[in-house]
Amino acid sequence: MNQDFSLEPFKKYIYIAITILLIILIGIGINASIESKNQAAWTAFDQAKTSEDLTKVFAEHKNSIAGAWIGFSLANKLYSEGKIAQAGKIFREVAEMDKNYLTPYAMHGCADSLKSLGKETEANKYIERIKKDFKNSVPAKLLTKS
Repeated sequence: MNQDFSLEPFKKYIYIAITILLIILIGIGINASIESKNQAAWTAFDQAKTSEDLTKVFAEHKNSIAGAWIGFSLANKLYSEGKIAQAGKIFREVAEMDKNYLTPYAMHGCADSLKSLGKETEANKYIERIKKDFKNSVPAKLLTKS
């Protein structure tokens, strides 16, 4: 009983299976890498005590998923310390980084910073943009009431 068995008819399916497996493995590797970087960012954020510490953490991790949140926290801390110009710069950076949830909050921070610096006209541009582009956000609703 000597039968020749050939993989030739299955070659195409074997290549497809191997390709799918490689794509899955690469995806798992990329996801693990992103999660690792994100965890490192949150850990560094948790350990930061001062605005100087937060500035370093933000610089090191601004490209992580946590980066926008770290920057937003830094900007708020700087603002509360009276470092208005620095806070405004970070708020603007965060608004450009995060095009989702944080954007109207960061833009509101920009507006507050500009108002505190006596730049009412520039501040109003941010306020109008929040009302127009993020009309369903909490900052827009609060601005509409006032």
